[in-house]
Amino acid sequence: MQGLTEPRQIFIELLQFLYNQHIEIPAYHGLADLISQHYLAYEIFLLSLVKNHLQKKEREKLKDLLMVETVKNPGLLGQLKVINQSIKPKTIQASTRLFQRVRNYFNDLLSLIDVLKLREHNCTYYATWVKKAKLSQLKPFPNIERTYLHLVAFFQNQFYLRQDSFVDILLKCVQSTKNTASNKLQETDQLTRTERRAAVRHHTKTNRHYKNLIDEITDITESALFF
Repeated sequence: MQGLTEPRQIFIELLQFLYNQHIEIPAYHGLADLISQHYLAYEIFLLSLVKNHLQKKEREKLKDLLMVETVKNPGLLGQLKVINQSIKPKTIQASTRLFQRVRNYFNDLLSLIDVLKLREHNCTYYATWVKKAKLSQLKPFPNIERTYLHLVAFFQNQFYLRQDSFVDILLKCVQSTKNTASNKLQETDQLTRTERRAAVRHHTKTNRHYKNLIDEITDITESALFF
C-alpha cells in the first residue's frame, strides 16, 4: 500500500508521468476521485490500527492535550508549535525540558508508531496539520481515532525535528565559541603588539635620556678641565 500524500501533489505527479509516457490524460474529476478513494482507504486502514493498538492509558494522555488553551497557558501542543533555536542558556534549558515531555509521549506511543509505520511524508502531513490547526479544530473530529492519529504523528515528527534542532544549536554554540575565542586572541595579540611597541618606545626614550645625560656629564667634565 502506497504512502499518504496530499491529493494535489499526487495529481501533479500523475500528470507528469502520463505526459512522459505519451498517455492520454484523463479528465480531472476522474483522477481526483481515484486519488480521494485511495486517500480515504489508506486513512481508514490507519484509523483501524489506532483503534486496535492504542492503549487506554495513552488515550487518556492524548485527551489531556485537548484541554482548553489560553494566551497565558497555551498548553503543551501550543508550546510545541514553534521550535526556538536561540543559543541563550535559558532558552536551551527550556527547549530541553520541552523535549523531555515530547520524548515521554514518544516512548509511550512507540508501540503504536511501530505498527503504523508512517513514512516521513505521511508523518509530516498529519503533524503539519496539527501545527497549523487551532485546538478547537482537533476536538470536533467525529472519529476520535482520527484525532489520535494526528497527535501520534505530531509527536513522532516533533521527536525527530527537535533532535535535529539540538544538533543545529550545538553547531551554532561551537561556532559562537570559536568566534569568541578568535576575537579574544586577536584582542590579546593586538594588546601584546601595543605593549611591545610601548616598551620599545620607552627603551629607546630611556637610551636617549641616558645618552643625553652622559653627553651632559662629559661636557661638564671637559669644561671643568679648562679652569
